[in-house]
Amino acid sequence: MLNYIQNNNSDIFQRLFNVSEERANIWVESFLSGVNNCDLRTNQLIRQLYFPVKNDYQLLSILQPSGLVFELKTRIDSINDRSPESYTGKKKMKEGKASDVRYSTITNLTVTKHGGDHPKNISGLNNKHQTYYLLNSLPPIIDKRTIHFPKTNFFIESFRYRSCRDVFHALHKILKTDYSNINIREGRDYRLQELLDRIINKMWAVRSVAATQYHAQYSQLKSHQKIWLCEEFLKEREESDQWLNKLCKEISSWVIRSYEKILGKQAIKLGEAERLKIVEIVSQNKEALR
Repeated sequence: MLNYIQNNNSDIFQRLFNVSEERANIWVESFLSGVNNCDLRTNQLIRQLYFPVKNDYQLLSILQPSGLVFELKTRIDSINDRSPESYTGKKKMKEGKASDVRYSTITNLTVTKHGGDHPKNISGLNNKHQTYYLLNSLPPIIDKRTIHFPKTNFFIESFRYRSCRDVFHALHKILKTDYSNINIREGRDYRLQELLDRIINKMWAVRSVAATQYHAQYSQLKSHQKIWLCEEFLKEREESDQWLNKLCKEISSWVIRSYEKILGKQAIKLGEAERLKIVEIVSQNKEALR
């Protein structure tokens, strides 16, 4: 039809609408004035959207399609108020009565009113419905991660010494005891093993997210920590002990440093016996760390 108008052909209008040639020409001229003098500028009150197109973008003006908007309103009204199930169910709920009728309700709707008081100001559909609904369009809520795969160091990013403050304080009470017996030694060993258990628990948690959060091109993890934590190094993890020896040495040093950081000036200067015991407890957990 647009081609007929652009070619100034009024014959099609005469045949379709059974009007005189004069009337058809008037229509074509009126349409041509709109087609040839099209203003590409949008209205300042209409919201605009930058829509990406390859390496460029187009500026779009978003308009409400009346037919779809009011069809949506009709369906929502039918679900919320106009269906027999909704009417019966809501009535019994207000009366505090039990009901075996199941009904649905769409909530969080925004009601938008448009048009003026005079029917000529708006279209037939607008005049009929007067209002329409906007559905809830809030962005999705992203769950905060509780487990982070480390980028540089497991013992700085994923497992911080402050999270074991209670264990180190309990260990300190044992270490500062003036005497030594089997109960004291077992208490010391118990606290050291508790530290290893917490490291191992966190290890499994970090491994569980390695597939989605580990990105080789951005990772600055030490090689032995990559083997320890990443699934893609599983074969090397199981067949080699070199990385495991480095890890055990790192954990032993971490225990001593963390104890000194948490207790500060109160920390007991650890002797050779205590250091060897820490190394021993860590070595006992080698297979659990693998």
